[in-house]
Amino acid sequence: MFDYQITSGDSVRPQDEGMVIDAIFYNKDKARSGDGGNWNERNTKPPLASWAVWQVYKESGDVNFIKEMYPKLVAYHQWWYRNRDHNKNGLVEYGATKHSAHNNKQEQLTFSVQFEKKPLKKGLMSQCSKGQENNFHCVGMNTYQTILEFGNYTKLDIGVQHATGWESGMDNAARFGFINQQQLQKYADKRKQGDLELARKDWQVRFFKNVDANNKLLGYSIDQESVELNSYLALEKQLLAKMAKLLSYNSQAEKFEQASQVLSKYINRCFFDQNSGFYYDRKIPDKAEENTDLCQGELLTMRGRGPEGWSPLWAALRPINTLKK
Repeated sequence: MFDYQITSGDSVRPQDEGMVIDAIFYNKDKARSGDGGNWNERNTKPPLASWAVWQVYKESGDVNFIKEMYPKLVAYHQWWYRNRDHNKNGLVEYGATKHSAHNNKQEQLTFSVQFEKKPLKKGLMSQCSKGQENNFHCVGMNTYQTILEFGNYTKLDIGVQHATGWESGMDNAARFGFINQQQLQKYADKRKQGDLELARKDWQVRFFKNVDANNKLLGYSIDQESVELNSYLALEKQLLAKMAKLLSYNSQAEKFEQASQVLSKYINRCFFDQNSGFYYDRKIPDKAEENTDLCQGELLTMRGRGPEGWSPLWAALRPINTLKK
């Protein structure tokens, strides 16, 4: 996988320097003169490579393997913070790359929407073209936000959402907004007195454009900071510190260790719900402040307790004696 790690001189996506792409097959992506197929550069996968490398080292004792992999792992680690931390607060989000399945050549978000009856007023659909029946193909983040807020839609299909789910490894998990009409109605009957539109708001997901210093598109983040992603990154900092120390990069080891401690505190403060004794993702508000140490937005407790909530325990980030029974 790391033989295909993106470099700064990459011809297709230099903005993703350090990224390890999701899937590599014999049939390369169309952008790389292949026929597409399963080759996938729309997203990566959870950052567990350092953990895997360290497990190999523990068995083999091969320091040269660590020396070979360390700079690659650091580049991948840095990519997450450059391309997937929308509000630059040190808590990272899953998302999607700049890709023809996510945006047009003008770097506008692309998606399709289906309505049960008639769509929004014509003026609000100016960035959409009609397909078959009540299907529309749309562009633009503002159009997407408008449809979420005002549209009586029955189905949304947005490439960025699919890639975000794939990036987590949980694919079409409900925590990323994948809930069908039958499931939504059941939730509405149980929690919202049958009000379908009110229930839908609990499961809607929005996306942020991530841009570079020149305002050029880097990719997208979903509007929620995920507890397991940040737990993996906290553990990765610890492991990179161990690798750096093994290679006598003492100043780097100290920086990674300190950063891991800081992130671990944020995870326990910002993702843990005292009432239920469990960890949840946290929603990013539309106007989130940048570079703040505050826990902004609400915990997404209404979406239920999923396996992502176990990740801080696996990464040994929370003292056991502080957990509620």
